[in-house]
Amino acid sequence: MTASVTPLRRPRMHDELSRQLGAMIVNGDVAPGETLPNEMSLCEQYGVSRSVVRECLRVLASKGLLVARARVGTIVQTPDHWQLMDNDILSWMESGPALEKLLKSLIETRLLIEPEAAAMAARRARATDLVAIESALDDMALTEADRDAHFDADFAFHAAIIAASGNVIFGQFLGVIRKALIESFKRSSRRTAQRQVALPRHTAVFDAIRAKDETAARLAMTELLDEARKVLFAEPET
Repeated sequence: MTASVTPLRRPRMHDELSRQLGAMIVNGDVAPGETLPNEMSLCEQYGVSRSVVRECLRVLASKGLLVARARVGTIVQTPDHWQLMDNDILSWMESGPALEKLLKSLIETRLLIEPEAAAMAARRARATDLVAIESALDDMALTEADRDAHFDADFAFHAAIIAASGNVIFGQFLGVIRKALIESFKRSSRRTAQRQVALPRHTAVFDAIRAKDETAARLAMTELLDEARKVLFAEPET
């Protein structure tokens, strides 16, 4: 492992060591199949005790990033072993193939679930559900210039539709992917103009749900997600 290291500070040094090593792994600074330095070497590199190193390695192994093999050492796992929906792993990802693959898989999964959830919401939504969806939509319109607040409102919009669908499995799914979903919002709504363009598509979804038009709701959500996919993977402007 040749990546540069940063001395650690108290308190909770094992958390900071986990963050540093985890970020190296998920961002490709330490390659899959590479063997980490032994415990004593890591202690010396980071200026921490063996107990800190062991706790860090345990945490990273629990997230699928590492595996310990007798007479070989601690080896970096390939991305197919990583717990990609883990909040720490998502927060450590900055760029690269792993994040790209994750976001592509996320939008594909959303296209399978959310259009049907919108159709179910059109069929099942109660008055309180409609209020929640419309409130989130209003918040999106009011926060176009405030990225973080807008992303929270966007998530609330999709969460309210999932809740209105009445499908508890869909609700669990949304909870698991929340952090990844916010990351995809950040990438697909980088600029205020993009958020302004996306708002009418969200409005079309709400209008169809309010009209109890299942077909229109399904189509509107599909079109919204298709547009998000195009923006998400478009070449960045120079």
